[in-house]
Amino acid sequence: MPGPLTRRRLVSGTVAGAALTALAPPRLAAGEPTPDVSLYLGPALEPELVTVTDTAFAAWWWTAEPADTTVRLTPLEGPDAGRTRTLRLEERTQVHVARVGDLTPGRRYGYELWSGGRRVSLGSSAADPGTFRTLQPPPGRRLATIALLNDLHVGERCSGTVTDALGPSLPPCYSADTYPDYAHRMLDAAIGELHDLPIDLVVANGDLSHGGGEEDVRRALAQLRRLQRPLLVTRGNHDKRQAAGTCAVDGDCLREQAFPEQPAGSSTLLSVERVGDRVAVVGLDSWDARTRQPSLLHGDQPAWLDRQLAVLRGEGRDVVVAFHHPLLVAGQGVAADQGADAVLAVLARHPHVRLVVHGHTHANALQFHGPTGRRVPFLQNGATKEYPAGYALLHVHEDGIVRTFHRPVTAWTRTWTATSARQVWGLHPSITRGSIETRAFVHRYAGQPIASAAVPAARAEASPPAVSAVRSTTTGRLARGLAVGIHVPRRARVTVRLRAELPRADGRRRTVVLARATRRSAPGTIELTLRPGRGARRALARLPRATSATIEVVLAPPGGRAVTLRRRILLRPR
Repeated sequence: MPGPLTRRRLVSGTVAGAALTALAPPRLAAGEPTPDVSLYLGPALEPELVTVTDTAFAAWWWTAEPADTTVRLTPLEGPDAGRTRTLRLEERTQVHVARVGDLTPGRRYGYELWSGGRRVSLGSSAADPGTFRTLQPPPGRRLATIALLNDLHVGERCSGTVTDALGPSLPPCYSADTYPDYAHRMLDAAIGELHDLPIDLVVANGDLSHGGGEEDVRRALAQLRRLQRPLLVTRGNHDKRQAAGTCAVDGDCLREQAFPEQPAGSSTLLSVERVGDRVAVVGLDSWDARTRQPSLLHGDQPAWLDRQLAVLRGEGRDVVVAFHHPLLVAGQGVAADQGADAVLAVLARHPHVRLVVHGHTHANALQFHGPTGRRVPFLQNGATKEYPAGYALLHVHEDGIVRTFHRPVTAWTRTWTATSARQVWGLHPSITRGSIETRAFVHRYAGQPIASAAVPAARAEASPPAVSAVRSTTTGRLARGLAVGIHVPRRARVTVRLRAELPRADGRRRTVVLARATRRSAPGTIELTLRPGRGARRALARLPRATSATIEVVLAPPGGRAVTLRRRILLRPR
């Protein structure tokens, strides 16, 4: 199955499992409830470079025992090039947060992360590259700073669920019984951190609540309004209507509380917020409450957007367009015939549209569309309520936009970020983190390529390979096809085999390759599906009892040495 994994694609086949090493969960802050360790199959929070700004960076990681948080920082350019500083930032913690400031804009740095007297980062993966370049803000004065949050899900009871069609939760979730009110607490931490920043506008881009209920909408809006800043809200699919009369005549609690000027029954929530004399944000409604599908056709939104953009162009304003569902993600966003093509055509006609922002996927991602080229980035912003657990800042300048992703730091956010990173069988970070290019970049209006914090390094090896596979499976499920998720650290030919020792007629056992799949892959997380042949299916049908099997993955990079990984699973009769 080609293409990168998403949370939805990961559970569309028979997939479960984790990376190679199972570790204990992080210790909780004093007074926090004990987690259900049986849900934990994947690695702990791996070392990761979370944020790079023009003058600072932040990294997070986890250690099995409490230890110090130490960073060795080396400028790679400028008058201090090669002079390493050792910064001991914290003592005796397990979820480590290193925030380092006082850096020079537009300069390359190397870093190492240390705890307990040993280096915990290899500086060789997409999450932990070991080098970065501080951002260089575009020329011209700053016009506005916009805080962007989405996927707050206040009131959610089960974090990590992609579907409940096959039971309570697939993948297994983390319950609010164990982590009480986790979504509201993450929003509270983000608002607390934003409170002291010079924010001109707050954008809450959909899924403020988990079910659209009156109390959950009220609590989410109360947190957002704590900032006492102008607020623009869009609707997500979870901000759905309730039964008529539940909290309003039409049951639309978000409309009643966030759009009180709109009459009951109006199903499209649209808004425009002007910031200063040069910037505006336009909010669309990408969830059709009548059809319960992503759409931008209800309320004649393409025509409405066209009119609003024409007015704002006449005012000389640069525009950010915000709505919850992405346009350029097949199967998870607005379909072409549901308004995506029409809105894209409108955006192509208005060169003063500088950025389009989405939520919904809970991931950081950056895309472009042919007709608008590199002029308009389409940004998916990571979720606030769970890993990657943060908010974005958009610094709008006269000649460009600086985008950075930030994770609030409290005892609770440390615990919950490390916990929710284990969702989706430990693969959640590789699906939702996004590259540093998507989290920290400068978008210049003058047609230049986006400048990110990433530093290409020929010396850097990619992150270690990992494989996720089922811990056990029935033979009937295997016969339909077994999906295996694999992290491929660099371009390689990937071969996956499922081997098992099956009984022969004479009572002996023989090793049989039940299924095999091969493909060439670029770096990233991919999925391969193993389907046994006819002979293997006959052998499986005769399986009298559970037997162990091995998933063998061979990664053979061009001109390099092949790496073989093995993961034991259990085959059970139907």
